[in-house]
Order: sequence, then C-alpha cells, then structure tokens
Amino acid sequence: MPFISGKHVAVSCIIILLLSVILSCKTTPEQVIARRLQSVQNSGEVYAVGGIEFVSIKEGQFTMGSPAGIGKKSEQPQHGVSISTFWMSNRQVTQKQYRELMGHDIVADNSSKLGKSYPQGDNYPVFLISWDKAKAFCDKFSEKYKVIARLPYEAEWEYACRGGSANLYHWGDDEAAADTYAWHIGNSGKTIQPVGTKKSNPYGLYDMCGNVEDWCMDWYGENYYSATPSKDPRGPESGKSRVVRGGSYLYHPKALRSSNRGYSYPFLWSNATIGFRMIIEVPGEREKK
Repeated sequence: MPFISGKHVAVSCIIILLLSVILSCKTTPEQVIARRLQSVQNSGEVYAVGGIEFVSIKEGQFTMGSPAGIGKKSEQPQHGVSISTFWMSNRQVTQKQYRELMGHDIVADNSSKLGKSYPQGDNYPVFLISWDKAKAFCDKFSEKYKVIARLPYEAEWEYACRGGSANLYHWGDDEAAADTYAWHIGNSGKTIQPVGTKKSNPYGLYDMCGNVEDWCMDWYGENYYSATPSKDPRGPESGKSRVVRGGSYLYHPKALRSSNRGYSYPFLWSNATIGFRMIIEVPGEREKK
C-alpha cells in the first residue's frame, strides 16, 4: 500500500474545499434574472426575459384618478397611492410571442370562429383574447422563466402610464398631440396597428394609450376609489368584470386620459379592442415595509 503523507492529505483537502466553494458559487440563470430584477436604480431601464423587453418602474407615489369635473364617476375621487418597484413589458404581447409560448395562433383561431378578417402578423398585438387566456400566458411565462409574471394591477398600470406626469395624458394636457403617441379613431383607419410604432411615454412604454386596451388583474369596482388602500391597491375582492385600461384604436383622443377606466367580462374573448401586457414582480419587493 503506497504511503500517503500528511502533506498530500492537506493538499487534497484544500482542492476539495476549493471545488466545493466553486460549485456553491455557480450562478443559475434564474439567479441571474432575479439579481437583475432586484438591481433597479431608475425607471426606464430595459431588460429582456424570454425575448420580451421589460422596463423598470421604480417605486414611488402618485395621485391616481381624475379631478372633479373630468372623466367618469368611477375615476373619482383622486387619491394618493404608493407603488412598489416592478418591471413592465414595454410593448403589448405580440401575436408571435403568444404563438411561440402557447403553441397556437389565438388571433387566427378566434378570427375563424367569428368568420371575420382581422389584422394578423408577428408584430401585431394579441387581441380576441379573454382575461383568462391572458393570465394563462403569464402563468406559463412565469413557469418557464422562473419569475413572477402577471397582468398589472390598475394602480400599477396608471402609475407606469403617467411616467411621472400629473397631466391628463402622459404627454401633457393637449389632446391634439395624441397623433404622436397613440393610435386612435382619427388616425388608425379604425383598425389595429403594429406595436411600438408611435412615440413612447417618458418611461419607454409604447401604446399605453390607444391601439388595443390592456387587461388588468383587478376586479372592476365602480366606487372602489372611495375606499382604496394607499399602498399597492389590488382592487375589490370579487366582482363580475375585470378592469381594462388604455383605450383603443376606436377611442377619441379625449378619452385617452391616463386615468380612464374600462371593464369587460373575464371570459369574453370576442372583443377586438383588448390585448395585454405583462409585468414581472421584483422578488421580495411587495414584502418590504
């Protein structure tokens, strides 16, 4: 039996220790994503997950809703809200992105069911989609990329849409400027347009107003603003309809206010004016005090 000196034993132990340290320090793709999501310095940073670009929306406070005499009753009263940091997809989910993750073309399928012809193409937003199917997309995205992806709550949506602005629109108070930022009934030809072809809001988010509306997580409550929490509100506990935000290509520019609220039944898939965008939660952010 060969002689093994204490020196050899010591060297072997050191090598084993170093290997264990190296292996323990190996970073997984999921850890890389989580660290980037947590490293937000400012709003407007861009990071891609699963081929979809997300923009950082840093925590802050804003005044939600419309002042008295403007908009609908459901947009009042105005109230202060604090929002935790999150990431929002800078464009609405496209037909290509949906097809690649879910394995079928929902716009083509549902257009056929309706016997109608609608715009189709890789860079067009998904529409003819129910809230349930939009949520299912977020759930599958979460599972595949090990993140917490979901539809935005409407307070998050309005905070992101405003881009730090307190004006009627994220571009100011002049509705005539809508042509630069939004597809609406006056410039869309009354049809859906490709995503990201108008100017973005200050945070780098495209089509926040016009083109197709966005499904939100919340149940819709007509009088919810009268008793809403001031920190990360999540809407009523129950309801019949889900919130939609942003207006569509059939809206008049005046109705493209950042505060404008809409709603639709979550099972309804035949609406050609509603699509969706995702947010990704920052791990541990909502648990902060």
